[in-house]
Amino acid sequence: MRKIALIGTAPTVRFAPWADRSWEVWAHASAGTVARRVDRYVDLHPPHVFQDQRKNGRLNYYEWLKALRTPIYMQEHYPEIPASVRYPRERILAEFLPYFSSTGAWMVALALTEGATTIGCFGMHYSFGSEYAEQRAGFEFWLGVASGRGCRLVTPEGCPLLREPVGLYGYETHATPADYAARKARFKGEIRAVTPPPPPFDPTKLVPLSKAQALATFPMEAPLNPVLEAALERLA
Repeated sequence: MRKIALIGTAPTVRFAPWADRSWEVWAHASAGTVARRVDRYVDLHPPHVFQDQRKNGRLNYYEWLKALRTPIYMQEHYPEIPASVRYPRERILAEFLPYFSSTGAWMVALALTEGATTIGCFGMHYSFGSEYAEQRAGFEFWLGVASGRGCRLVTPEGCPLLREPVGLYGYETHATPADYAARKARFKGEIRAVTPPPPPFDPTKLVPLSKAQALATFPMEAPLNPVLEAALERLA
């Protein structure tokens, strides 16, 4: 039995099992300022990113990396970062679908290859409306892979992962006529909000075609209708 807690910086990080030594703690490098203990860090950005001076809540992140003594999984082992461990990308991609939209996704895949039986997400939210929202679908996909492999998932109260949207589709979301009417009105309004009206028709922007251009654009193998043939002749 191997329990691995994945640590981020969102509010539910306070529920992480810091005092329970039966849990391994794997933290995103950005969580280094809030994690009480860490068994390994992960930062899979290239050098021009992790060498940025002000990053992950530190005034000199690169210097912190160089002084780090806890193993940190990175794209490569960097001699100036003695604790860096090369992430086994090739092994992961040989076993899994190449769908990784976040550091958290790589962390889940690695945990699975190392025999995790329980994966907890503490401070890992990828909330809608945040800059990390585009990464959420991929991370939840990997949680699904973990669950499908028999891995127990732990998400503390307040963590939105695998909880949004609320309700069992069909059974609960459309349970009453009122639910259905409210849902229909809401989505109709959202579609109107995101779909701009088409521009007005402007006949001056029409470009006349020659007969050769028309036939090249719309090739026709069968004999042409006489009316269409006459129209094409007028274009010639």
